[in-house]
Amino acid sequence: MLAFKKLISLVLLMFICFQSFGAEVSETLQKACTVQQLKEHKGIKGHSFTDEDFDGYCKCETDYVLENASEAQLGLINKKPNDNPQWLKQLKAKALSNCVKQEPKKTT
Repeated sequence: MLAFKKLISLVLLMFICFQSFGAEVSETLQKACTVQQLKEHKGIKGHSFTDEDFDGYCKCETDYVLENASEAQLGLINKKPNDNPQWLKQLKAKALSNCVKQEPKKTT
C-alpha cells in the first residue's frame, strides 16, 4: 500500500511539473510572437498597434507550435528563447496559414 501511495505521489508531481513547463514555454512563445508582430506592423501608417491587437493570433500560433513540436524542441525554446531555429520557423509558417483564415476571392 505504501508503494502505491508513493507511485500516486510521483505521478501527481510529474503532472504538476509538466503543466508548469508547458505554461512557461507558452508564455515564452506568446511574448516572442507579440514582439515580432509589433515589429512587422510598425510601419503601417495610420495605425498604432498594441500587444492586445495580436493576442488572438499569437495564442493560435503558440497553440499550433505546442501541438506540433516535440518535447525536445519545446525544451530548446526555454533554454534559448532568442534562438529561432529552422524547425520553429517552419512551424510558425504553417501556423500562419492555419491561424489567419482568408476569405475566398469573389469572382463575378
